[in-house]
Amino acid sequence: NMIPVLSHLYTETLGNWSLGLFYAGVIATLYGTVFAGTASLSRLLADFCRLAGWYPAGDLRAWCRWRDAFTVIQVVVSVILFLAFASPVQLVRIGGTGQALLLPVLAVSVLYVHQKRTPREVRPSGGQIAGLWFASLAIVALMTFYAVLL
Repeated sequence: NMIPVLSHLYTETLGNWSLGLFYAGVIATLYGTVFAGTASLSRLLADFCRLAGWYPAGDLRAWCRWRDAFTVIQVVVSVILFLAFASPVQLVRIGGTGQALLLPVLAVSVLYVHQKRTPREVRPSGGQIAGLWFASLAIVALMTFYAVLL
């Protein structure tokens, strides 16, 4: 139901000729998102496994094995979720909720890396640091607010 409603917006504005262009854009966007997301998360998780000490640093073969395993796991889990819910709108909601829950973790991680790991010679200026703290605290505060409401 979501795709026909969105396509109607395009065809109503641009004309019926734009329907094929809209569908081509949908396919390209969704494919690119899935491809990039799967590739990046599998690499991130493989790096996490190295940081957790599950294989030695510099062992490229182990890193590739972990990356490949996480790639397969992501695809299998995605198919299972699609078959279980069979509702693209519900899957978008689940994905959005999962990403929203990660925002405070990312905000705190960025502050930690900035404070503890960033060399002085490449640290940003005072205004940028203030913006970083403001944005991070706002994210944590808003997520806490929404968590309390739910």
